[in-house]
Amino acid sequence: MIFTSSAVPGIAEGSPNRAAIGAAEMWLDEMTELYLLAFILTADKGTAEQCVLDSVDGYLCSGAVSLVDWVKRDGRQAAIASAVKRLKPRVKASYSWTVPDGTRASCAPSHQPFAVITALGTFERFVYVLSVLEGYGEEECADLLRCHRAEVVAARKLSQQLVGLGETEEASLGRLDPLLVVNTAVHSRCGIT
Repeated sequence: MIFTSSAVPGIAEGSPNRAAIGAAEMWLDEMTELYLLAFILTADKGTAEQCVLDSVDGYLCSGAVSLVDWVKRDGRQAAIASAVKRLKPRVKASYSWTVPDGTRASCAPSHQPFAVITALGTFERFVYVLSVLEGYGEEECADLLRCHRAEVVAARKLSQQLVGLGETEEASLGRLDPLLVVNTAVHSRCGIT
């Protein structure tokens, strides 16, 4: 059951308790978004939790009044910084990836939330999340990830192609799992057949 303030019996509209529950729901929503951001960056539950805890520590040290407002901006930045510090995403030696034409996945992202994104390599995943999902510019990504702008551009292009493969329904040669598609591309890049 999903908990909402209207589901609590005995709490009248406009009461202080209802307002407190509404604020708690808002806080929970923001913290959930913060965790999901950390999870798709790290692709690991435990590391994501540590990034959120690092963010909360940052809030406690910041002196900010509203946790909800802090989480929306500074908290997200703190989670990203923690993930970068913990995983140290680095550029691979080359971006000569080949993606088989016509290859498509059978599971839409709604069936396996985040699977296609978390299957990306660490650097590509960070670039995808920061540039595509969070709206960071190429220079901002390059500065944060300590790499060249051209490397960010190449990684974003590659990750968008791979994530795009996972968003389609039917494959021309049958149904494929999104992770298989990404792994096939990874193996082809590394020369593994």
